[in-house]
Amino acid sequence: MANSIVDKNIEYYRLIKESLSEHKLAFFVGSGVSRASASGDTYPLWSDILKKLQRGLIGCKDSDPLKIAQLYALKYGPLKLKSTVGSCFPTKDIPSDIQRAILKLRPHCIITTNWDCLFENCIEEEINYIYDVIASDNELIKSKNDNKIIKMHGDFHHDNYIFTEDDYLNYSNNFPLIENYIKSIVSTHTIVMIGYSFSDIDLKQIVNWFQNHSTVQPPIYMVVNKYDEFSERYLEKFGIITIVVENENRTESLKSFLTELGTPTDFSQNPVEYVYNEIKKYDNYYVALQKNICNSLKNSEILYDSQKRGILHFHEYNFREKEDEKRKEIYQNFIKELSGCDEKINRICNILAKANITGFVTSIDEKNCYKYRLFTENNVREESAIINFDYSIKRDEDDISSVLRNIVCFRNLGRIEDAFECNRRMISLCKRKHNYLYLLVGFFNHNLLLNELKYISDLEIKFKQESRFSIDIEYSFFPKDAQRDCEEMKNFLTMLDLYKFQFESFTNVKEKEKNYRIIDRGGMVFSSNENKPESELQNLIDFVLLNGICIEGFSIYRELCKNYVSIALLQQQKKKKITLSKIDLYVCIKYYKSDDLKYLFEDFQKKGKRKNLALDQDLLNWLVDSVIKNCVNHFIDRTSYSIWDNFDGYIEKALFILSLNELSDELYKKIWAILNRLVNEAKNTLVIFSAINSFFAIQWNLYSRSFNQKQIITLLENLLNKFICKKMNGYEETALSWNRLYNLYYCGRILKSKFTSDYIIHNIIRNIDDYSEKEKIEFIQNVLLELYQISDKNCQKIIKQYVVNQKISKMENNDFGQFINTTNYHLYLIAFNLKKNKNEVCKLVEKLIDGYPPKTYYSSIRSTLNILEFLKKDNTFLGVYKKLKNTVDDLERRFHSV
Repeated sequence: MANSIVDKNIEYYRLIKESLSEHKLAFFVGSGVSRASASGDTYPLWSDILKKLQRGLIGCKDSDPLKIAQLYALKYGPLKLKSTVGSCFPTKDIPSDIQRAILKLRPHCIITTNWDCLFENCIEEEINYIYDVIASDNELIKSKNDNKIIKMHGDFHHDNYIFTEDDYLNYSNNFPLIENYIKSIVSTHTIVMIGYSFSDIDLKQIVNWFQNHSTVQPPIYMVVNKYDEFSERYLEKFGIITIVVENENRTESLKSFLTELGTPTDFSQNPVEYVYNEIKKYDNYYVALQKNICNSLKNSEILYDSQKRGILHFHEYNFREKEDEKRKEIYQNFIKELSGCDEKINRICNILAKANITGFVTSIDEKNCYKYRLFTENNVREESAIINFDYSIKRDEDDISSVLRNIVCFRNLGRIEDAFECNRRMISLCKRKHNYLYLLVGFFNHNLLLNELKYISDLEIKFKQESRFSIDIEYSFFPKDAQRDCEEMKNFLTMLDLYKFQFESFTNVKEKEKNYRIIDRGGMVFSSNENKPESELQNLIDFVLLNGICIEGFSIYRELCKNYVSIALLQQQKKKKITLSKIDLYVCIKYYKSDDLKYLFEDFQKKGKRKNLALDQDLLNWLVDSVIKNCVNHFIDRTSYSIWDNFDGYIEKALFILSLNELSDELYKKIWAILNRLVNEAKNTLVIFSAINSFFAIQWNLYSRSFNQKQIITLLENLLNKFICKKMNGYEETALSWNRLYNLYYCGRILKSKFTSDYIIHNIIRNIDDYSEKEKIEFIQNVLLELYQISDKNCQKIIKQYVVNQKISKMENNDFGQFINTTNYHLYLIAFNLKKNKNEVCKLVEKLIDGYPPKTYYSSIRSTLNILEFLKKDNTFLGVYKKLKNTVDDLERRFHSV
């Protein structure tokens, strides 16, 4: 029987501790706890009180305690009853270790039938116990603390103690709020009754409440110090489970029970259960952070094998505290049990897989080499389509993960209002499903999207009345078990973790820079776990994207991700051929500004460069077939411009990265096809033309890439056809007239491409015929004269005839800027042999120099000098060239002196 009791108690303790950790434990405290106080011997038994009352009721044969109290009150009055009963109690309530042990457990609620003030006095002595003490309905109404001590039978101080038969019969009328509160606690909390005996007069009332309140409720336990088969069966009828802590001394029995509850469960014999309990909260995540897994397990780290798979390693060192020594034993036993088929082990593996952890280190050999066991052979991470810049909207059908994905996609598409409404629906869905984890994510997204909506002028008024959520405040209203499970997510969303991660990554960058300087001076640096930065970055971005967290707009997050890219480059400082991972490239395209990215790869853009970007073919194919293709699709499909989509920027950065690599002919064909589609179908921006222009230049400079003549002409024809069909937007017309594709013309000249479409030339001339003189000059210089250099004789003839016949004035409205442009135009015509009156143009230049206002129009006057530098071989222009050069040199000296 003794062994049976012990086995049962182990399970009961486990369940009670679980309720305690979930803030779902309530104690019912009886008179036995008061008698276990420091002044315990002076607290009366019920029999002592009744004997004293019976002395005043001579001839009364009744043995019912409540009836005796009632008769005494009727004969002598309530004041005399209070005086007589009060005289049985000590004048001062001195708490003991029992009260302290109960409070130290920090149960959600303590409900006592005792009239003393032991708990109040204990709270006053110990400042770390924070409870509201409630002895009346009025105090319950005013209570603000979630943790309460309920004196359900009142006390002497409030003059509302419950003792007589009438008190018990009228309890519901006199204490309606307290009664309902206690019943709600009984319905939702695990109940532990201590300090009661099987014959206790308060037990019957409490048992009736348990029986009458609900057929479904959490477990109820009663702690006793002796086994009594019949009493146990009697209590079972009311759903009360007896916990026997055998000891002749009831106080020692209570101490043993409370000590066991306060002692962390010894998992050394059940290590699988321990590991599962430490990380089970992450089973609610779609993706978990490796850092959080390690923080929860403690004394652990993630190592990475040559295939970049995450391996969980439990440390064999640095166990300084007794608790750590116990944990070491647990982990050693856990590793031994991995060969089993325990369902809990499978669940642990599934949780670890959410953080892309694929195995466990099982031992370290004498050469300090790690041996590990995989629970899956492959990386278990499910790659998000969002990594490929695929933001297509899927049907979600009230599935939280799908709704989260759509929120992220809507936002990246620039459809902020749709993202906001989708997130609003997600919040309602999480509330309905009691999914507090993603409810927090919904609150975070709500705030971010609301802020972005206020930057959209036609939506600002519509959403003006929408309020923001305080994540900390909303989190404080969550149930305690939900708070425990959501704490890591809350820390991430409130930036606490991000600041910590940012500091760690910044420190790593500085360490890598230091190592590089050591190596550069001929020293040596030993480094382990080289795959860690890439894997951590992958895990971080998966965590954000697959959990639907719209945090990509925050600079701290972007800078954190960029630090990982810096680390990846620093690790390869001594290599000539540099490569990056897919996730590094994602960060480069998504989080870097274009100029910052070009600066990052500055050394890769120089002829005879020290470094060479050499991405493998799979990554190059991914950039073209996934990234650029998807971005182009979204860019073409967008119905309106939004400041919140940046697809032209993504295309620009992806093309830039591609341009730094030596590309195959097959890949080139794909790129040309995409560029032609862009020109034909998209409403392009200046960024797109700049991207195309830079792509040609870098490829030509780095790899002397020989472009196909036909491809260049086809791209130009597509662009010009769009112009003559009047399908261009303002940005495209500006890019064309400002010659933003000058490298395309340059390549055409070098390759001796021939533009042969006189139809296009005629239609261009027809389109610009009604342009202003200023616009016409600009278009002739930047389009027709560029075409002239790569056209066949027929097209050249048409262009020449048109240009020569133009009547361009020498001055326009005394506008000096326009005067420079007109002068440059005439110089261009001389350079192209389309104008013969050189002396007249020289006089224009002389007039320009004499009238030039210092410190203004510098770029325009510099263009004039560049044209003259080309023409100076003709002595006609040598003099004005020297004169203008002196003017420009003098101006530059002034700039530098300042």
